[in-house]
This record gives sequence, structure tokens and C-alpha cells, in this order.
Amino acid sequence: MRVTTNAVNFIDGLDGLAAGIVAIAALAFFIYSYLLSYTFNPPNVFSTATFVTAATLGCCLGFLPHNFNPARLFMGDSGALLLGLLLAAATISITGNVDPSAVSGDQVTAALLTNYAKVVWMLGEESTVDETFSSAEQAAVTNYLGKGGRLFVSGAEIGWDLGRSGVSSSADVNFFTNVLRAVYASDSGGTGQVTGTTGGFLSGVSIGFNYTNLLPDTYAANWPDVLRTGSGAVTAAVYGASSSGTSGAIVQYSNSTYRTIVMGFPFETITNETTRATVMTKAMSIAVRFMRFILNCSSSIRRIRRRRLRRAGNDRGRSAAHRPTRGPA
Repeated sequence: MRVTTNAVNFIDGLDGLAAGIVAIAALAFFIYSYLLSYTFNPPNVFSTATFVTAATLGCCLGFLPHNFNPARLFMGDSGALLLGLLLAAATISITGNVDPSAVSGDQVTAALLTNYAKVVWMLGEESTVDETFSSAEQAAVTNYLGKGGRLFVSGAEIGWDLGRSGVSSSADVNFFTNVLRAVYASDSGGTGQVTGTTGGFLSGVSIGFNYTNLLPDTYAANWPDVLRTGSGAVTAAVYGASSSGTSGAIVQYSNSTYRTIVMGFPFETITNETTRATVMTKAMSIAVRFMRFILNCSSSIRRIRRRRLRRAGNDRGRSAAHRPTRGPA
């Protein structure tokens, strides 16, 4: 709260600046809180947050005509601090009205996924109890990928939950093997060192993740899945310091429709910030390269069409030049 109030006070140095910025912020937060209030049980669109932000917006709009350059009135410290206080109070009040226990874990739907060209799905250490991919989520992901989606998923227990033959359901195994294109091999890679393979998108990259050390800011992934490739997939990285290892850590798959990357350990447990950025950048570039290939193909097709049109025009011109002139009948 103190940060918001002081921030507004700091920008109150030019005509209309503080009132204009707070008016925009209040309008944006009013819309957000109004829509969020529909999710309350029962719905309450006239929550404290919507009322406070609407009042703040009204104050700013009423004050702005007198504060435009050249300003005739100034709000001073008391006015600027009050505006910041109102914004902070609205934020705190809306947070207090959201019941965490009322938030469902199965909010990912096919309609939601279609809004994104690429999806990053982090499951941490969610396992059989938490259910890494529910049946509804499996259907949503299958639909999303079938329409050309790009999925990057990481977690230490995905294969343990979905890929164990004879333990996991047949639907789970089918989704893990034939949709994500990964196969569960064993329960632990036995090391926190991962090395990119020659044929994968992480070629030449070495990754260290928190395997046993309980670091203060990163949890330990003690049981990272060992993965094999499903049909058409490629091992992008293996456990150990050598790229020729046999224990798969990351599997990538691509066809003419969709692309997937499955990590057998949580992405967020990678200890080095630069390495995390490298892995994410390379993962996202797979879809970019594919889109660039399509754009290049489209450009080539357009160039070929233009050449054909020019050639056809030249042929018509030559035909007209050599056409004999008819005399009078």
C-alpha cells in the first residue's frame, strides 16, 4: 500500500500527469474487478473494489479539466497520496474476497487453449494424487494439438502418473504415448545433470537442476522421470554429462500438424538463470522456425505466381505486336 501511495505522489509533478495515469489505472482495475466479481458465489458486481475504483475514476475525471496545462488547480501531496491509497485499497479488498478453496484445479479447457499459439504447462511434482492431466485436460490438449498447437510441458511425475503400463489407465497411457509422444522408462534419472543430444533442439546445451540439494529458492526434484521416445519423437536431452547417454530426460516431437516437448524434470528447478532462458528460448524457437518455413513457402508461391503473370503479360504483348493488320473489307 505504501508503495502505491508514494508512487502516485512521485509522478505528481506535471500538469495532468498523476490524475491522468490514475484515471487509466482505475478504469482498467474497475473492468478487471467487475468481471472477476462475477465468479464470486454468489456473484457480486458491486463489490468494494468496483465501488472504490469507480469513485477514484470519477474523482480523476472531475479534477482533470482543472489540472490540464496550464493547470489552475493542483492536488498536492494530500490528493496524490489519497489516490494511491484508494488504488491500493481496491486491490487489497478484491484479494480478500477470493476464496482459494473455491478455485477449481480443472480450469484448462479447449476453448481456453485455442487462444494461444504456444502453451507452456509446468506441473512441478504433481503426481497421481494431484493428477498431472485430468481426463478433461487430456481432451482439451488433444483438441488443441489437433488444431496445430505447440505444447511445452515439464514435470517430475508426468510419466509416473500417465505412462506406467498396467498401473496407469489405458486412456492415460494412450495420451502420454500417442499425443505427447513420450514413453515412461523408469522412475529416476539418478542425477541433476542433463545434456542436449546432437539431433535435438538442445544440442550443445548442458543443464543442471536441483536434484537433491534443498536450495533456499528452488525445491529438489528427487524423482525425475526417465523417458523414451514415442512414435516419430526424438530424444532432445539425456541425463548425465555425455550426450551419448541412454536415459532420456527431454523428448521432442513434431509433425505437419503439431509439436510437443516433454521434460522429465521440472523446468523451474534448473538452477542457472541463463540456462533456463536458453532452454525456454530454444523451445519456443521450434514453433517460430516452423511458422517461418510456412511464411517462406507462401512467399515463394507468391513470387512464382507473379513471374507467371508477368510472363503471360509479355506473351500477350508479343502476340499483339505480331498480329497482322486487317485492311478494309
